[in-house]
Amino acid sequence: MFSLYHPKCPSRHQPTLTAASKARPISVSTIAIGLELLFSLVVLLVTCKAYPDKYRTLLWSIGGERGWNSNLDLRSYFYANHREPPEVPLIWTQSLWLIMIPETSLTDSTMAIAVLSFVLCLARVVLRYYDAAFLAIDVLYDGLLAALWYYNVASQSSPDLTDPKHLSMRPWYLDRSCSVVSGHAEGACIVAKATFYLAVCSMLQISRDQCFRHDLEYRDNAESKVMSV
Repeated sequence: MFSLYHPKCPSRHQPTLTAASKARPISVSTIAIGLELLFSLVVLLVTCKAYPDKYRTLLWSIGGERGWNSNLDLRSYFYANHREPPEVPLIWTQSLWLIMIPETSLTDSTMAIAVLSFVLCLARVVLRYYDAAFLAIDVLYDGLLAALWYYNVASQSSPDLTDPKHLSMRPWYLDRSCSVVSGHAEGACIVAKATFYLAVCSMLQISRDQCFRHDLEYRDNAESKVMSV
């Protein structure tokens, strides 16, 4: 008996692709950029906790009282005798010469780098959502952030050599437990430690991304080609 059905013609009973079936799976690089955004947010929140600069000034004062670094209170002695005091160590309040902002403390510079990292990471997420991300731009951003975080880590671990009798090659809170102090000083010590180690993690994470981002992009492109086929 003659049939109107032809095997090459579409039929209403044949299954059709839905929006869910056409949806692309979440790529490895998308998961990586999401985790990077979350980590940048954590760094920003901890840095905000250390702002303003009262924590670092308190740590300097405590270290000077216990002979772990130069004494902040002795600077008033120089002013009283009309003498020029020693230069303020970079670890405490030195200006951020790298981006040419005068009279910017180390705490301010750390805050600025954390904000910049979060904004660039958020912009990267938006560009990836609209399929407008480029590997060259990612590498440029990573290079800039890696240099800034490297400078910040070096600054946060810089010595205090202004007092020959109390030389400090590193901040005392990086070489000692925070339990040696109490009260508000212990909280300041914990925040300072966390800020330093998060800066180290940020530097290492960005350096790792520079090495593996190209591999992730290549893998995602390969998966996209397989899905399209």
